[in-house]
Amino acid sequence: MLLGMDAKRKATKGRLGFTIHRTDHTEDEAYYLRGGLTFKETHRGEDHPSVLEHPIQDFKWGDYSAKPNHRYTYKITPAYGTPKNITHSRRSPSPSGRSRRNTKEHTVYFNRGVAGSQAFAQKFPEITKKDLDGQGDNDNAAAVQWLSRGLLEGMCAFIAKAKGKDWGLRVCIFEFTFQPVLDELRKAHLRKADVQVLNDQKSKALREENLPAIAEARISGLVTPRKAAGQGLGHNKFIVLLHKGRPVELWTGSTNIAEWHEEKLTGLNVHVRYVHNKYYQRGSVREQERKHFGKAP
Repeated sequence: MLLGMDAKRKATKGRLGFTIHRTDHTEDEAYYLRGGLTFKETHRGEDHPSVLEHPIQDFKWGDYSAKPNHRYTYKITPAYGTPKNITHSRRSPSPSGRSRRNTKEHTVYFNRGVAGSQAFAQKFPEITKKDLDGQGDNDNAAAVQWLSRGLLEGMCAFIAKAKGKDWGLRVCIFEFTFQPVLDELRKAHLRKADVQVLNDQKSKALREENLPAIAEARISGLVTPRKAAGQGLGHNKFIVLLHKGRPVELWTGSTNIAEWHEEKLTGLNVHVRYVHNKYYQRGSVREQERKHFGKAP
C-alpha cells in the first residue's frame, strides 16, 4: 500500500513529520507502523521504532507489510513540537483501502523493491548476493520468497498454463538469466507447448549473461536472438499465452527475468486475462519481431 501526504505551507511550521496508525479489519488488529528514520535525542537503539515516537519524515510511505486481500484503514496524523515533546494534530485523515491482488480480469504482483533493501538486510543478514544467485553456501529459499512476494510464483504459474500442444508461449525478454523461470519454459516445451523466446542479445554484456543461462537451462533451440540492426536495445518484458493460436492472456511489467540480488529487486507485474491482438502483434513496428511473432488470427 502506497500512502501520499500533503500539507499547506502554513501547516508546516514546527512539524516533525507524520504518524501512521493502521487498522487491519481482516485480522482485527490495530497498531502504529514502524519506521527506520529516528531522532537522535530519543532513539533507544531499536531497529524499527514506532512512528508514534519517531514520525515519518516524508510525504510518502510504502506499507510493505500489507497482506493480499486484506482491508485496511490508515489514520495519518501530523506531529509537531520537539523529539522529546511531540504533540499531534486533531485533524487526521483516515484513508482506507483493500490490498487486492486478484480481480476478475487482472492480477497485480508488486514485489519488495529497492525501498525494502534495508528490511532485507536486517531480516536476512547472513544471505549474500551469491546465495541469492544460487551460488553461495546458504539456503536462499526463504529470502527469495520474501523478495518475490508472490511475483515469482505467479510468473511460474502463468507459464505452467501452457499445458499441451494446443497451447503456446511467446516470450519477448531483455535480461534472461533466472534459472527457475527458464526451467519452467523448458517444462512447458516438454509438455509439447509451442514455446518461442525472442531475447535481446545486441550487446556483448547481455550475451555474456544470457547465453550461459540459456545453455544451462537447455532451451537454446527455443530462443531467437533479437539483433534488430539499426535499432537500440529493446527492453521488452512480456509473455503472451496462446490457445489454439490465439492470444488469451498476457504477463507484463517491469521485472527482468534475472537474479534476485538487491540491484534487481524492483518489479511490478500485471497478469491480464484478456489480450488485444495488437499486443500480440508487438512486432509490427520491427521486422524481426513481426517475423517471430507472426500475425495474430
